[in-house]
Amino acid sequence: MNRKSNDLSFSVQIKNIIVLVFFLSILNPLKSYGESIMNKKCENKPNCVSSFDTRDKFFYPAIENVSGPWEQIKSKIEKIMIENFNSSLETSEANHIHFVVKTKFFRFKDDVYFWWDPETKKMNMKSQSRLGYSDLGINKKRLRHFVEAWNKN
Repeated sequence: MNRKSNDLSFSVQIKNIIVLVFFLSILNPLKSYGESIMNKKCENKPNCVSSFDTRDKFFYPAIENVSGPWEQIKSKIEKIMIENFNSSLETSEANHIHFVVKTKFFRFKDDVYFWWDPETKKMNMKSQSRLGYSDLGINKKRLRHFVEAWNKN
């Protein structure tokens, strides 16, 4: 009986370790802001879209002809993101801004970035899920809704 209880205890420990490793691999958060800002393209997972990524399934076009002072542009981005999405401003620096958006149902955190290039007058964008492999099209839909709101204002 003692050997059976030791075998059962060992089996339970192994299962717990497997479950822990599984969840840690799934819930591995996105790299820090500083690292992710440098990588404007998407990783090779369908949970991201970016105007810097030329691959079809990851590409979302930049907004063209964005002009004016950065503070005015930034203010418009903030207004749209806060009023239309469940988002909070994470960081804002010269010509780029980063928001964290919480998804409606599961409350997952996604990252949305905007980079404005005053030379080309382009507003480049990236929306990426922090967790999981696929986003079921949520990031593309989010940027599409952002662009619609941008064009209305």
